[in-house]
Amino acid sequence: MRPGMAGHSLRPTLVSATAGSWRIRAAFLLAGAFATAALLVLFFPQCSGGPLAGLSDYVRDNWLSRVGQEHSAFLSPDFLSSGRFARFSLAILGAAATCSLALFDTSRRRTWIVLALFSTVGLLLGLLYLRYFRFFPLFVAPGLALLIYQGLPARLALGRYFGTKSNDELPGVSVLAAPGVAIIAILFVGHLVWPPRETKLLGIDIAKACEKAGAGPHFVWPDGARLFAPPNIGAAGLGSPVGLDVVAVPFHTSAKGIERVLRFFDPATPDPARLLDETKATHVAVCRVEERTLRSVEAQFPLASRLATGKPPDWLAECPVAGPLRIYRYSAAGGPSGQCPVAGQ
Repeated sequence: MRPGMAGHSLRPTLVSATAGSWRIRAAFLLAGAFATAALLVLFFPQCSGGPLAGLSDYVRDNWLSRVGQEHSAFLSPDFLSSGRFARFSLAILGAAATCSLALFDTSRRRTWIVLALFSTVGLLLGLLYLRYFRFFPLFVAPGLALLIYQGLPARLALGRYFGTKSNDELPGVSVLAAPGVAIIAILFVGHLVWPPRETKLLGIDIAKACEKAGAGPHFVWPDGARLFAPPNIGAAGLGSPVGLDVVAVPFHTSAKGIERVLRFFDPATPDPARLLDETKATHVAVCRVEERTLRSVEAQFPLASRLATGKPPDWLAECPVAGPLRIYRYSAAGGPSGQCPVAGQ
């Protein structure tokens, strides 16, 4: 962005500092925000849809929706059992205390109202899209500090110190905490009564079934090799002592590779070998899984099950490697596909 353009977009913000009433200052700030957004879209149109705009519906349904931070708390199956619920509970208590004080406090009402609005918006954004929860604690810390202060016995030295610094009559801890406790109870009961649906099993889930794909030996790959594997295995493969190309890693910038890997293990794909040709892959890697654990799903996901248990189709040949992974050569690719990787030191 040109320096002159940036200066024009910031001008309303600078003027707002010297403007009169709060309405005029708010109008200048909004004008600056809209001008900045318009300039960003003008000079960087590829960013107008956000970083995830290029994802296909298939990738959204089968990959992005399984990433914990990319959906609502109401749709997270492990919301209650994970530490996320405890963190949300603290944040809700802080936001509720801030809102309660905004209703009861009289001396600094505008300050607490603004903070309460930010806390409420942050709470809603965090609940509806877990990615935004990381910004939430910034606005709830004052409310939590207030709860701690009001909950301290007056006889404690810390309680007496806070008491001398506050000349205002503050609501009791029960009044401050009650709205937050009610919201937490509603969330808890709601998840018990209407639990989120379980995530359906996909073929790629079998292929990436080892929890620590990078825990085994790092391999030295043939020069020019390209690895076709689930994104978590692809990311682990980047630790190779020799440069290795991978088709997919677990980031949205690798959306096309992720879709090809998903479709490769999808039993609805009629010719999975075509995807290896399209990506110029020379090797395929999946997690090593015992045959008895896949008997119930082997018929549903034949290719993923065969690769995980060491029964590849004719167009793949298994490499003699140890560890949590099974690695196959795709001979039709030629070149580096004629060699197997070897365990590094």
